[in-house]
Amino acid sequence: MGWIVLLVGPLLVLADLGLTYALVGPGCNGQRGALLHLPMAVSFTLCLLLTLAALRASWRAGAGEPANAPASTDPDAAQERRCFITWLALAIGALSCLVIAALWLPVAVLSPCTV
Repeated sequence: MGWIVLLVGPLLVLADLGLTYALVGPGCNGQRGALLHLPMAVSFTLCLLLTLAALRASWRAGAGEPANAPASTDPDAAQERRCFITWLALAIGALSCLVIAALWLPVAVLSPCTV
């Protein structure tokens, strides 16, 4: 689960930024400024759900559940790697949620249609 959050969290930020930028023209032409809030809300919700999943995985990794590693590797090292990846995924997910919220703030406060 940690690898998914590590990769998808920053990709959500990039997709949100690109999609919101692409929707400025149609949103302003049709006087539908609320159209710009839709990709922000969806990406923030997905990012938050992924971060909560990473938090749950980090609790499981800290509890010492056995890792799915081959028998020839060191089980302590595999557990440490799993714990590191889950905590890193948690940090990246939280940072991605913070960036999406920071990108949403100007859209919510300033009207992109009045330039």
